[in-house]
Amino acid sequence: MKTIYRLTLVQGICCFLLIGGLLAPAAEAVKFRTEAGQLQQSKFVIAIPESWNGKLLMLAHGHRPEDASLSADFRTESPTYQHLLADGWMIASTSYRRNGAIVVDAVADIELLRQHIVQTYGAPKRLLVQGSSMGGAIVTLIAETAPEGYDGLLALGAALQVRDAEQPHEWNYTPRLPLLFVSNQSEAEGPQAYIQKAAKAPSVPVFWSVARDGHVNLREIERETALRALDAYLDTGTIERDKDATIAPNHVSSAEFVEGGAYTKIESISSTYGNINTEFIEGDLQQLGISPKTRFQVSYGEQTFTVLLATTYGDVPRGEWVAFLTVEGRLRIARNYENASKTLGCKEGDKIFIAPAE
Repeated sequence: MKTIYRLTLVQGICCFLLIGGLLAPAAEAVKFRTEAGQLQQSKFVIAIPESWNGKLLMLAHGHRPEDASLSADFRTESPTYQHLLADGWMIASTSYRRNGAIVVDAVADIELLRQHIVQTYGAPKRLLVQGSSMGGAIVTLIAETAPEGYDGLLALGAALQVRDAEQPHEWNYTPRLPLLFVSNQSEAEGPQAYIQKAAKAPSVPVFWSVARDGHVNLREIERETALRALDAYLDTGTIERDKDATIAPNHVSSAEFVEGGAYTKIESISSTYGNINTEFIEGDLQQLGISPKTRFQVSYGEQTFTVLLATTYGDVPRGEWVAFLTVEGRLRIARNYENASKTLGCKEGDKIFIAPAE
């Protein structure tokens, strides 16, 4: 087994704490180091806190294009991971040995990383695995076929229909570890059907729903709440079943209403697709009379274009402008299969204007 290491000390990343359901900056940055390397054919990254409390979260990522580069990177700056690192959790991720549809081999790659952590840092006191989309199917298969060494599993938007053509699997509906499914209301059927068939399993899975359409369309606070609940479940043996896990955003508008429309800042731009994330909130749209499935105008500089407030990218033809309220309750402006920010030449911090369509 060949392992390549890269150790990095990471400092000065601001920690955020949950205060009254909102994210507020903590007084001090979280300090941790990372180890990155390769185990056989898969890459890995481990974030190691300054003082490890013995708890380990492993991440099982979802489907990635077959021609994409293998990567085990994850956003250590996300509020959830910052909270966990501040509490002393170790966090680890694997790329798997290949991209595309991979479930059985992904279970083996996660186990390979677990063994590496045990050999390098010692056996964790508690080990949770969180999987999103295809990763939800992967953690479900761990619960059924390879539970040794793991304590609990969190499946976010589990794509239980995914099958690996190279190594197809079938469900036996006998998970042997605590397994919590969290799904959007539009994707509840699959996990609920699985739980019905697993009613006599050694460990009957738990289902939580979020009253929002989409695929793994979950707020950061909803993800962390589920993870903390799973951790507590292992301590107490009790957890609420069939829970509505929705936590609605509670933003204050920063919009400046003028000339029949409103201005606000561009909060961020996605590096991959150039989607424009603004500070507009749902209340701003309501005040302007902009409702779902209707079109409105967006202006930046001398450019003005018409956008559909939609549910999915498929609501507009390729290349057309589309907008959504994100899971965090902010307005995102994009182009279907095109780069919105490059089209406009805008950047983070610029002001953008919206108004009802004429």
